[in-house]
Amino acid sequence: MQQQLPKRGGSIEGAEGEPSASTAENVERLLGVGRHLAKADSESTAARRTSESSCVPMEPRIVRKDANGRHANGHGPHREAAAASEGRCARFFHRFRLEVAFYKLGRLIGAHPVLVLVASVALCGVTSIGLMFWRQQLNDLELFLPEDSPIRRDAAWVDKWFSEEMIFESVIIIADNVLDQEVIRTMAELHQDVRNINVTSGVTWDDLCARVLAWMDVEADAEVVELVNQYNKHGNVCIQESILALWANASAAAAATQEEIYQMFTNALLNPNSGGTSAFKGVRHLLSGVTYSEDGNVTGATATILTYSLKKGNADALEWEEEFMRVVHSTNRTLPPSVEILALANRSYNDALQEVLDSNLTVLFSGFSLIVVYVVAMMGRANRLENRVYLALSGGLTVPMAIAASFGFCFSLKYFYGPIHPILPFLLLGVGVDDMFIIVQALDDLTPAEKELSVPERVGRALRHAGTSVTVTSLTNIVAFAVGANTKMPTFKSFCFFASMGILFLYIFVLTFFVSCVTLDERRRKANRDGCMPWVVREEFSTNECSQHDHQKAFFHRIYSPCLMKTPVKVLVILLTLTLVGFNAYSAFQVEQKFDPVLYLRNDSYPRQFQEALKRHFPKLGNRGGVYIGQIDYFEHQDALLDLAKSLQQNPYINSDNFGFWLIDFVKFMENRKDEPLDFNEFRGYLAEFLYTTDQGYPHIKDVKIRGFPFGEYEILATRIPIQHVLLNGAWQQAQAMESVHKELEAAPFAKDTVAYAKEYVSWTANQIIGEELLRNFAFTLTAVSLVTVILIRDLVTSASVIACVVCTLVGLVGSMVLFGLTVEITTSIVVTLCVGLAVDYSAHVGHKFATLKGSREQRARDTLELVGPPVFNGGFSTFLAFVVLVFSDSFIFTTFFKLFFSVVVYGLFHGLVFLPVVLSILGPSDSSGPSDQVYTVPVQNGSAHLELKVGNRRRRETEELQRQPLADTLP
Repeated sequence: MQQQLPKRGGSIEGAEGEPSASTAENVERLLGVGRHLAKADSESTAARRTSESSCVPMEPRIVRKDANGRHANGHGPHREAAAASEGRCARFFHRFRLEVAFYKLGRLIGAHPVLVLVASVALCGVTSIGLMFWRQQLNDLELFLPEDSPIRRDAAWVDKWFSEEMIFESVIIIADNVLDQEVIRTMAELHQDVRNINVTSGVTWDDLCARVLAWMDVEADAEVVELVNQYNKHGNVCIQESILALWANASAAAAATQEEIYQMFTNALLNPNSGGTSAFKGVRHLLSGVTYSEDGNVTGATATILTYSLKKGNADALEWEEEFMRVVHSTNRTLPPSVEILALANRSYNDALQEVLDSNLTVLFSGFSLIVVYVVAMMGRANRLENRVYLALSGGLTVPMAIAASFGFCFSLKYFYGPIHPILPFLLLGVGVDDMFIIVQALDDLTPAEKELSVPERVGRALRHAGTSVTVTSLTNIVAFAVGANTKMPTFKSFCFFASMGILFLYIFVLTFFVSCVTLDERRRKANRDGCMPWVVREEFSTNECSQHDHQKAFFHRIYSPCLMKTPVKVLVILLTLTLVGFNAYSAFQVEQKFDPVLYLRNDSYPRQFQEALKRHFPKLGNRGGVYIGQIDYFEHQDALLDLAKSLQQNPYINSDNFGFWLIDFVKFMENRKDEPLDFNEFRGYLAEFLYTTDQGYPHIKDVKIRGFPFGEYEILATRIPIQHVLLNGAWQQAQAMESVHKELEAAPFAKDTVAYAKEYVSWTANQIIGEELLRNFAFTLTAVSLVTVILIRDLVTSASVIACVVCTLVGLVGSMVLFGLTVEITTSIVVTLCVGLAVDYSAHVGHKFATLKGSREQRARDTLELVGPPVFNGGFSTFLAFVVLVFSDSFIFTTFFKLFFSVVVYGLFHGLVFLPVVLSILGPSDSSGPSDQVYTVPVQNGSAHLELKVGNRRRRETEELQRQPLADTLP
């Protein structure tokens, strides 16, 4: 029987069986020695056997006695009797606590690493089958609007009745003077080159252009075409807008002299109706920066815009557009000095967005390489045996495995890949490395005695300490994105679900694939195999002195934590934190809400350059749209329609210079005839004559959708009032513009048959949704993450401190958006939601470790920094490395993620490694184990050795004959 050794300041009594929570924590954690305590005396053994018959083995526990031998801290005989009679439920939760589960998992993987490794690869292979269902979405409606959005219904209505609407191909020409003879000649040559485009199938501009009869069901009817040609000199011509329309053809424009050009434009600007029907409303709106002489003659202009219209739905249009962009941007064309040509096709935005989606591979590989180099340097030691090159590389494989598995799983559930999704690999790369550092650090923190145990035992003990910490951070991230996946915006929902599943699979593969690789690497080291050439055995290997120093841990132990725990430093840290939070909170209220899909394109992309030039030179040529009216009695509602048109023209958000309504011109036509229709039948007859036989009505053919022969009993299906919003900045102006148009429609007696729609309404509506969804997701995500943190850390004071650090980090993140010139839009909303989970990582590891240690508050804070400070810092720095390469990107999405992740890493590390230890050292939960300077003499099995432990400063004395026993024998 083991003889109890004398105590100094207290004693430890134990029984054979499972170690108690307090003993395991004091002996294993503070000393780091995994061993079974000695058998107790006969009285304790009898008590243990009594408890075994009722439930589970009693646990050894620390018992402190005062100078008279009386039990202190409530651990008296009555407490022992109460412990012996505990219910089965309480012991059930103890038996299956997370630490035990992770210990058993570690031993299982340590015993069968190859089997677990193959199983994890098989899981990846099975789930990645879903990649064959890859679905990429670039349509704005499907990306940004909820399924029940009114804008979706309006878009469907417009597509039903105006599905053959034009698509526009535009060219902006900028010069010191675009009316210069040489510039006009260049413009004419460019126009001729565009008309001569011939695609592979032999289709030309004349075959694809939108013509004035493109909206008639009888477009191909020869009789209609003959009648139009008979009564209208223009015929069924292609629709285009250009200052070249002032001349009969491009050749005439190229041959014009400088004086003729100035005189032509002087007359055109004095007469708004000049310029032919193909210019619709003249040329005034097609020129920018017009200058005049003292006598009122035109002397120049700084920019002009040309617009070519294609009919929708032609299969050859995409190929023609591609050739159009090549011709306009051709480098073989000799341009006059100062001339700049910018073009935009209907397909340009999607093409440029696709380029962004495909351009992240090189950047991702660079970030992956940086992290691998850093992990190799920090994970192992600088000698031939203890380096972990292959372990770092195998750990990096968990990221592509998680990407393949999560993407396949999400695609099998019919989720789509959107413009924000390319950032996911960088996210998983940063998160995965954090977890690997925690696991490897736990393995390295084993004591020399534990490192002599079997490999499965070592892996089990390391995972026992690291598993819960990794689970806290991974589960909070999963929950954060799972809450975000409940949003109404499809692209946000898809991204959050992808991210949630990505982190889940990453968590699974880190605990299976990576831990299996850790086991194999430990086997290699135990067999003295070379780290770079594992087939070589180093029998007489001796480590160099430099490689045995852990400089990071030494820094935290000797310099950082003692300095941080000084009272003046604590005061400074608290004041600095309060100042930062106050400043960032003020800045957070200055953040604007603005969403522009063009920002998602690369800075040097031609669509983005075109939009910037359009805003600079043609601020009134904003977004094209229309008010669409269904099958109403147009004869009866003439006055109401004119009132609606008048209110729209006076709307401050609509460009009045480019406003035109077919009914206004039709009324003028009837007034000039001094005639008036008496009923709807006469109204239709006069309207057909107006549209198809007069110059005034000719441009409006595209705005009246009819069914039947236009000169007979035809039916008016729908009409349109074309509108063009002025360029608007900010979500408030955009919301006001849409609301003002809808209010004017609601006042009309035929409101239920009207629709207001513009393509940009999609992004404007998304802008409104973003603000609402951000606040909602932020609140729900923070609540869910807080609950997970409390449940897993299991201490209210520590959990509250961690959550406070998360809130401070998020306040700093939002406040930094002002500094970086960012606004609230989809990308920033996703990052803020994401960072609710990521911000927990830096503080949760510190809080969880603090809650498990014993001793005074300050001593536990110092020990916590020494134990988890290096891996937390490495995790944060590796996350920074994963995104640092994005700073060189010219993509708005990538640079935005870098700016915000840089902020969350800086603020997260500050609050996790600076502010939180200070708070816990002052307000942290007290320890029930008593004063930290008590010394305990611990008997060791067989009486062959003993330990002397001073709680708090981790001083220990071990004998050379320390008996080591696997922890598995003591666990349930």
